[in-house]
Amino acid sequence: EFRSGDMLDLTLGTFDGVVAMDVLIQHGKTEGLVLEVAFEGLNRSKRHKSGVAMRFPRISRLRWDKPPNEADRIETLEALLPKAESPAS
Repeated sequence: EFRSGDMLDLTLGTFDGVVAMDVLIQHGKTEGLVLEVAFEGLNRSKRHKSGVAMRFPRISRLRWDKPPNEADRIETLEALLPKAESPAS
């Protein structure tokens, strides 16, 4: 069964390969590549494995100055999520 997200997965996989090849050609490496991602907002998501959905995500720049161990992790995004609203009592 095809889901609309499947096309996005295929597109991102192709995009990932193109970016990696371009970076490899220009800079001679892809290991340890850190991307800065800008977005308009965050929401909780049951659809994505991470549990987080970004609104209008875009790669804003490559961070040559930042090693992978200094890159933010999913926990950083989770901390930015709005707190779950409790049902009215």
